[in-house]
Amino acid sequence: MSEDARFRKGFLLALVVAITATFVFVIKDFLMTIFVAAIFSGLAHPLYWRLRTIFGAREALASAVTLLIIVLLVGGPLVFILSIVTTEAIRMTDNVTPCVRQLIDEPTSINAYLDRIPGIARLAPYREMLLTKASEASASLGASSRVRSAS
Repeated sequence: MSEDARFRKGFLLALVVAITATFVFVIKDFLMTIFVAAIFSGLAHPLYWRLRTIFGAREALASAVTLLIIVLLVGGPLVFILSIVTTEAIRMTDNVTPCVRQLIDEPTSINAYLDRIPGIARLAPYREMLLTKASEASASLGASSRVRSAS
């Protein structure tokens, strides 16, 4: 093999590797999505082939029915679970709101709750520092949630 042919093969291999690396870099955020889509596609393929046989090789109809079945099998329970989670979140908010409202209206009422914690006497010297840090943490959480909601 001549020196020129070896150079061309090496250059071609380097070019293929560089293009592949660039392609992977560009789609790296979508790789997991593509992987999961490939898995779901493989799982739905036997159903598609059965429906295609049933519908007499009408591919569009078999694809549409397959998609409808998959959406109903996945989407139905998902909507049901999400509605339960939403209902529980609303119920929890309704239950917690009076307690939070009381703590906002009477900030000293938290002392009654804190006094019930076993071993709280050991933390008494650090009480002011802990309350300051807790208020800073809650303020930063509120600020970060406002930043996220604004963007």
